[in-house]
Amino acid sequence: MSPQPPERWPPTAVPVPEGYVGPLPQGNKPGKAGTVAFRNDLLLFLRDAGFSSAAKPAEPPGLTVMQQVARETGVIDGLPWTLSAHRQQNLDLSGAQDAVRARAEAEHSELWATIHHRKNHSLDQAYVVMPVVVFARVLAGLRPSTT
Repeated sequence: MSPQPPERWPPTAVPVPEGYVGPLPQGNKPGKAGTVAFRNDLLLFLRDAGFSSAAKPAEPPGLTVMQQVARETGVIDGLPWTLSAHRQQNLDLSGAQDAVRARAEAEHSELWATIHHRKNHSLDQAYVVMPVVVFARVLAGLRPSTT
């Protein structure tokens, strides 16, 4: 009897149910499906932390389900930062930073970061990655005013 091939995760979006509180099951979803599931969990985490405006990007009207799935990414909208979530087998910090920086420039945003899933760690242990220049802007905003 030959072994069965492993079941592959379908490349579909994981919907966030209305009013759902808590993490969605992650499983071992590689690539796009894992990134979308991780992004959805981040949205719930951010909303629970008081950032109620955090949302996935709005879909243009009239798209088929397959077109919606093809457009799904790890992008998080509704915050004063340009954010992108990533769940990859191999971290590509440089590529992820290049992509989020280009999006931030198009949106005229001075703050951008990528959030990367950590294998075998809870969501609150994910990596937040930003260039030093963005980190300096954040620190400058935390500096007490001297009046």
